[in-house]
Order: sequence, then structure tokens, then C-alpha cells
Amino acid sequence: SLKAGNISDAKNAAINAEELLQKMELQPLETRQIALSCRGSVVRIWASLSGMSGSHDYAARAHTLLMNMAEEAGHLPIDVIYFNVVLDAWARDLSRKDTGQAMSRLSKPRALLMDLIGGKYNAMPDNSSFNHV
Repeated sequence: SLKAGNISDAKNAAINAEELLQKMELQPLETRQIALSCRGSVVRIWASLSGMSGSHDYAARAHTLLMNMAEEAGHLPIDVIYFNVVLDAWARDLSRKDTGQAMSRLSKPRALLMDLIGGKYNAMPDNSSFNHV
């Protein structure tokens, strides 16, 4: 089960979901879009952990998985929601940090948003994309 009642359960759920994704990736799929949807679910799980008490670099993990997803997608469209959940994860993560540390870590979500705006990914930013950075 991927339900989580506390941060430890939530982290285990994220790890289990990622392991399940890795097993799924070994299977032949009819379309890459199915694989992208599965990857997106794992991105969302890791992103949801960001900002929780005791969390450690969950926003960074979600970001890495999103970059893998974007690479896998090639020219297939990616729903902007996945970018938005990662931007939101960074915002929650950065709001917990001291100002000096937060400023140095702000480069990742800023770069992600600028790449999204610049058309690097096959996704269009929406209003929500700009609310996080």
C-alpha cells in the first residue's frame, strides 16, 4: 500500500513507488505515454513530501525524477502539473530554510521555470507555474 500516516510512512511509500516504477520500466509498454504517467505519479509523491517535518531534499529528488521524465518524453507533451508540483515542492522546502541557504538553493527552481518558459520542455507554463518562485 502507498498510503502514509506520517513522514516515515510517506518516505517509504515514495521509495516503494519508485521501486515499482523501476520494475514497470523493465516491462514492454504499448506507449511511452503510459510510462510518463507512471513517472509523473512518482514525481508527485516525492514532491508531496517536501516541507514536511524532518524532510531531506525531497524537492531535489522530485526535480531529478522530473528531469528524467522530460528526457524520456522526448517530443511527447508533458502536463505542466508535474512542473508545478516540483516548483511547489521547492517553494515549501525553501520556506523552511534559513535565508542564506534558501537563496543559494533558489537557483534550481528558478532555472526550471526559466527553461519551462523558454520552451526547453514540451509543456506550457500556466498561472500556477509563476506562483511558486
